[in-house]
Amino acid sequence: MRRTNCETNLFAIVGATAIGAIIGVAFGLMFAPKSGNELREQLVTSGKDLVNKNKSKKDSFFDEDDEDIDEIGDFSDSI
Repeated sequence: MRRTNCETNLFAIVGATAIGAIIGVAFGLMFAPKSGNELREQLVTSGKDLVNKNKSKKDSFFDEDDEDIDEIGDFSDSI
């Protein structure tokens, strides 16, 4: 399935926003009054949580697409 320019632009905007948010959080944490070890541990934990959250969102997004494709296939078989 080809993506339209609108979908591509949407993914670019969402991606850029997410990257900007991550960078903003990282800078905010770096200037927070914590020790280096605490900060590094928090950054690693936050990074892992973010990766896991995005993986689950990606999986649910593609699962919804698979369900739609199956539904369309069932409909076309009944025609």
